Amino acid sequence: MTTINRIVILVVASTIFFSTNTSAGIIWDHPRDGIFKWQPPSQDPWFYMNINERLHWRSPPEKWSHYMVNYAGMLLLKDKIGITKTILLLSTADLIKEIENGYREGFSIRDTGMNILGITAGLLNKKLICTFDTK
Repeated sequence: MTTINRIVILVVASTIFFSTNTSAGIIWDHPRDGIFKWQPPSQDPWFYMNINERLHWRSPPEKWSHYMVNYAGMLLLKDKIGITKTILLLSTADLIKEIENGYREGFSIRDTGMNILGITAGLLNKKLICTFDTK
């Protein structure tokens, strides 16, 4: 079994085993309600951080996280497993997560855009590191 297959199985298994319709599980913020929905831009701010529900040290702004995970993933994996496999792996994981989010708080076009931007920046090897101020 290849590394890509193991990672895809892990992402799918985490969706199935770590969440239910009544609880969010370990990975997700919201419980599943069984209805697919789109998250409108008015409810999906670029710089959102919910300090009341999360610990600050493990909760950077959400769009920043989407960008940086894909940027770092691209830089770390493209030389090891190849550019095409890395793009397919990251895109598949991103799409699975966003579809699952669609049954929770809603599918976010902005999250998807930041995922694509992170993959593109890593592919082009542009040093577009995003940081955020904690104050």
